Amino acid sequence: MTFISRILVPLVVAAGVMHGQRQMENLTCGVVAIPQAEGKVFVSWRLLGADPDAVGFNVYRSSHGGRATKLNPAPITKVTWFLDHKADPSVTNSYSVRAVLKRREEAALPPAFAVAAGAPIRQYLSIPFEDS
Repeated sequence: MTFISRILVPLVVAAGVMHGQRQMENLTCGVVAIPQAEGKVFVSWRLLGADPDAVGFNVYRSSHGGRATKLNPAPITKVTWFLDHKADPSVTNSYSVRAVLKRREEAALPPAFAVAAGAPIRQYLSIPFEDS
């Protein structure tokens, strides 16, 4: 074995092993809720790379700090959003999402997202930035 082959063979093997690994961030489902017209609230969340193909989701609303109520009649499987048609915009509403796997609901995916009472109606979520 030549000097070059002794160096190149281990490098090629190592590069093949490293190439197959994915680097992933540690993210939550990132629930967000945006007030819409007529008391509706658009709720959205992330589908994570580690989520199984057969995952479904249930959406819950807690109004004015009360008990959370499930909003959808069956697990949501085709999209990662839900439109709440019955939110009361005069009180704070918090939204959470729970994964459903094999007909079994998992614990709430943290954190919940709160929409303040009287929040402005927008088509976007405003995120303030700080100058460094």
